[in-house]
Amino acid sequence: MSISPTLVRELRQKTGAGMMDCKKALVESSGDLEAAVDWLRKQGLSSAAKKAERATEQGLVTVTVGDARAGLVEINCETDFVARTPQFLSFLQEVGKVALSCGDDLTALAKASFGDHDVETERKNMVASLGENIQIRRITSLESAGCLGTYVHNGQGTDCGTLAVIVSMSCSAPHVEIDAFAKNLAMHLAAQPAQSITVEALDPAALEREKTVLKEQIIDSGKPPEIAEKMLTGRLRKFYQEVVLLEQAYVMDPNQTVGQALGTLAESVGQEVHVAGFARFAVGAA
Repeated sequence: MSISPTLVRELRQKTGAGMMDCKKALVESSGDLEAAVDWLRKQGLSSAAKKAERATEQGLVTVTVGDARAGLVEINCETDFVARTPQFLSFLQEVGKVALSCGDDLTALAKASFGDHDVETERKNMVASLGENIQIRRITSLESAGCLGTYVHNGQGTDCGTLAVIVSMSCSAPHVEIDAFAKNLAMHLAAQPAQSITVEALDPAALEREKTVLKEQIIDSGKPPEIAEKMLTGRLRKFYQEVVLLEQAYVMDPNQTVGQALGTLAESVGQEVHVAGFARFAVGAA
């Protein structure tokens, strides 16, 4: 079948595999991009599992904290130089304030008031002023369930950087130790991305794909199906330790998991403490 160069390029960006390998993967998967990612992984040709850390655009992320809510905004531009100009930083920070009430809705943000016009009009003004294509790529926000923690990496200006994290903690009463843990957990997530808080919260479809890939890798290595099933259990455990927040080794104390550190915190403050939610934006990442 005919495979478009655009699709090959997109697969290369997702996986880091060579052009010919990407084209072969797309042919083998009848042009299905996600199936092609899996095919490359099975052949050991893809680094797709770590693709979230690869930046594909210039720009910055900002964190905005309001009344019992924190939000993230990523705005992209063409060059690193423009991303660090005072005009771009000011625009990013102001959009962050406006976006705090828009959830994940970019359409609502574009129509939101920005001075005497709307955000989309201001974006176009920025394009004309700075001479580069500027796009508001994504936004999100979290309500506080008792406490909020934030972290910005590679800071540029106030609360702006190339990577930012917000964490919402659930607790019955404020406590300085919970505040500190929330901040540390945001730093942990900056260093160690997670897909979900618990194993149960993992996306079922993504989990089934992972199981299929892992099992086929084991079978392709020559192991009989009954042995492959036992090995799969061990590899899934390792997978959980990589992508599930409470199963990860805590960056601040690698001798315990995040879940164990959370249990220790709860004992120390004398109340139940849970991770209610988190969000992590890295410039250009998926």
